[in-house]
Amino acid sequence: MNLHISRMSHQLLQRNELLREFWARYRHAEGPIRAWVAIAAKARWANPAEIKRQFGSTVDFVGDNRVIFDLGGNKYRLVVHVSFSFGRCS
Repeated sequence: MNLHISRMSHQLLQRNELLREFWARYRHAEGPIRAWVAIAAKARWANPAEIKRQFGSTVDFVGDNRVIFDLGGNKYRLVVHVSFSFGRCS
């Protein structure tokens, strides 16, 4: 399952609306998504290397500062845009 969020604001991370909709449909996704949100909400990434250091082989990078996070043992993929100037998902 892929969940693509091209512009995820900090406010959305706090409210989790889109993410809740997804895990309401795919119940087993709730735990992995909540775990990712807990990490991402606190993160202040300055560059892709910091994300790679934190997530290792469970993260891939594509163009335009988009990052693909493999969640739940690669059962789900979360695609987000990271604003490195602010250190968080934008």
